[in-house]
Amino acid sequence: MHNNKIEIIPDVIGNLLNLEELSFGHNKIRSIPDSIGNLLNLAILISNNNKILSIPDSFGNLSNLRGLNFSNNKILSIPNSFGNLSNLERLNLCYNNISELPKSIEKLENLERIYVENNPINEKLNLKNVDKIIWR
Repeated sequence: MHNNKIEIIPDVIGNLLNLEELSFGHNKIRSIPDSIGNLLNLAILISNNNKILSIPDSFGNLSNLRGLNFSNNKILSIPNSFGNLSNLERLNLCYNNISELPKSIEKLENLERIYVENNPINEKLNLKNVDKIIWR
C-alpha cells in the first residue's frame, strides 16, 4: 500500500490477523483506525510521509511490533500505551509536532534506537537501554 495516494485505512484492516508487515508510507492518510490494535502478529509498521495527526491507544496491543516508522507526519502526541510495545527495537518519530514523549517509553527494554529529531520535545527521557538516540 506504499505510495498510492491512499487517504483512508479501512477498519477491516484489523481483520488481517496474521499480518506481520505493513507499509502504507508516502500516502495521504490522516488517521489510523482503532482496529489496527487487532494485528497482534504485526512486527513491522511503516507509515512515514503521511498526514497522520494522532495514534490510537489500541496501538499498545501490538506487543510483537519490533519496528515502527511514523516519521514525516503531523503527529502531536504519542499515547501512553506505547509502553506496552515490549518487543519494540526501533522507533522513528522524526519530523512531527510531538512536544513530549510518554514516560512509559522508558520501560521498553528492547528499544535499541529511537529517532525523534525535528520535534519540539522539551524533556528528554531516561532511556538506559537505547544504543542510539537522535534528539535533534
